[in-house]
Amino acid sequence: MDWPVLRSDVIRKELAGAGPGPQPAPYRAGIYAPGLTEATYDEVLRRAATSLRHGQSAIIDASFLNNRLRERAADVARQTRSRFVPMCCTAPSGMRYQRLLQRPHDLTNPSDVTPQVAARMAAEADAWPNSFAIDTSESPGRSVRDALGVLHGLDDAFHDESP
Repeated sequence: MDWPVLRSDVIRKELAGAGPGPQPAPYRAGIYAPGLTEATYDEVLRRAATSLRHGQSAIIDASFLNNRLRERAADVARQTRSRFVPMCCTAPSGMRYQRLLQRPHDLTNPSDVTPQVAARMAAEADAWPNSFAIDTSESPGRSVRDALGVLHGLDDAFHDESP
């Protein structure tokens, strides 16, 4: 669909002046300290707003652990007269754990999250009942098809409501 994918992990490292390689740190420390996290979301949302103002959709790949950040993203959509479609990636806990253990060996993945950090993040995350769950336990292609299915379903519902 040729939409920009705004990955918070990549943008965070750009802002920190860090290379794309691993930058592991304890929870809320190093390049994951609250100040840089706030700056990261500011920049992600700024870039999304720029795309939306130019008539192009954007995908934001970020944790959005709390309702305040989610509301900021929804505000960007409202301000640009765009549709905000929150999706939450899911997978069984054992699979998530195994993927986290493999991340340090996957130099193409910019995320530095460890099982310990992921557990802290999950413990602090606000519930997100109005997001669409995307099961990522199968192939990436399947996850993309499911996400596109959500978008197409919303388009169909929108057109069904039109006069």
